[in-house]
Amino acid sequence: MKYSVGVIFLLFGFLLKVDGQVDIIGSGHFESATKLSQGIKQEIMGYRILLASEYEKKTADSLRNNFIQAHQKTDSYIEFDAPKFVLSVGDFRTEIEAEWFSQQITGNYPLNVVIRRRINLPRID
Repeated sequence: MKYSVGVIFLLFGFLLKVDGQVDIIGSGHFESATKLSQGIKQEIMGYRILLASEYEKKTADSLRNNFIQAHQKTDSYIEFDAPKFVLSVGDFRTEIEAEWFSQQITGNYPLNVVIRRRINLPRID
């Protein structure tokens, strides 16, 4: 019985050859969720380089400003990890990339440790 009804609808559809338009009617939750997800930064597990761990924020900010002037395309982050302000740099997907960059800046930053962290997706530019 179920199959015969399906076959009748299938034949009926072919005989009429109806072209139509589909209107999606909803509450808008999907659209609002899509807009929200566009503004969220996506994160993955990766590596950063720890450059400083300071008690004073001014010192960490000063080190960060010096780093930004020298390496404009590498992102830097200051996080408060009580009781210190931690300066870390880079968004490296692999440990090899992080180690390579670490070797490039070793002379300027005595504390230079590669750490595994959640990172932002690396910049494309």
